[in-house]
Amino acid sequence: MEASDGILTIWDTAEVEVRVTRSIGNVIIIQGRLLKNGGDFILAMFMRLGAILSNNREANWCVCDDFNVVRSYEEQKSRDIDPSNEDFSLFNWFMDDNILFDLLLCGRNFTWFRGDGYYMSRLDRFLLSEEWCF
Repeated sequence: MEASDGILTIWDTAEVEVRVTRSIGNVIIIQGRLLKNGGDFILAMFMRLGAILSNNREANWCVCDDFNVVRSYEEQKSRDIDPSNEDFSLFNWFMDDNILFDLLLCGRNFTWFRGDGYYMSRLDRFLLSEEWCF
């Protein structure tokens, strides 16, 4: 186990060989190898990450975080949705520019709920590079 910037990372040493764990600014990066198939990977928490992804395109990436942004209006339920607001376009551009695929949810449409039941959003995500998907 290693701690970095208040975040604890835990892995199963029978499944994963972790080679490097580091923090760059507000990004936590874990590099390693999946033991069952020998595939190298990089797991990263999203914050100013575009340049790092662009400079390491050959790696298999998994970017996970509570991104605090939705990708479309279907990913939120609210009493006060503004259809003219397109905050999600920058996040979609980030995903497209870095060729990242959004892992689908199973069983639920939202990952965040306000207690009153009127506000729900999908904020938590695992974004995978193409090599992880095939």
